[in-house]
Amino acid sequence: MDISSILKKKRRDHKLTQEQLAEKIFVSTKIFSNWENNKTTPDIDSLIILAQLFDLSLDNLLLKGSNIVENIKKQADIRSTKIYLNFATITDLACLFILVTQPIFGNLSLPALIILNLAIISNCAIIIYFGNRLIRLTKNFELANMPREVFRKAILTGVIWGSIIGIVIGIIILFFLYKYLYSYKF
Repeated sequence: MDISSILKKKRRDHKLTQEQLAEKIFVSTKIFSNWENNKTTPDIDSLIILAQLFDLSLDNLLLKGSNIVENIKKQADIRSTKIYLNFATITDLACLFILVTQPIFGNLSLPALIILNLAIISNCAIIIYFGNRLIRLTKNFELANMPREVFRKAILTGVIWGSIIGIVIGIIILFFLYKYLYSYKF
């Protein structure tokens, strides 16, 4: 018996509607319906509440619904990928801030400027890698709290902003390289 059939059976045994049970475990009825229709699986916190409500063993729930453990691992992988992506983005923004504020705080030497530009470029590659990894991980993993249209719009917005930022970074890098190459005396 998988987790969806266990949930249906126990909910009916306790004479509860999906709405009533969803309120008790603090999720929306759509999420609970997805669990019962085997579209998604509950997270570990919801499983603990369900086990307590229905007097079930958590071991049995995890073993009978074998894809639950896999989904928990996938959620952890998604979470760690988001952390890496956010760290790379913040680092890239800090490097860009240093690059853009050069005229205010003083110009960098040519080697420092080259290292900073290489850091920005390599960091952009890291952001692209983790962004693609996040998309791959979430592609087959339905985000229960986010409708498909919102998810598509978020991806499209990210691509547009990423392109704009990439173009701006390229222009800034070319400007400073041009400035230093022609003002640098050999």
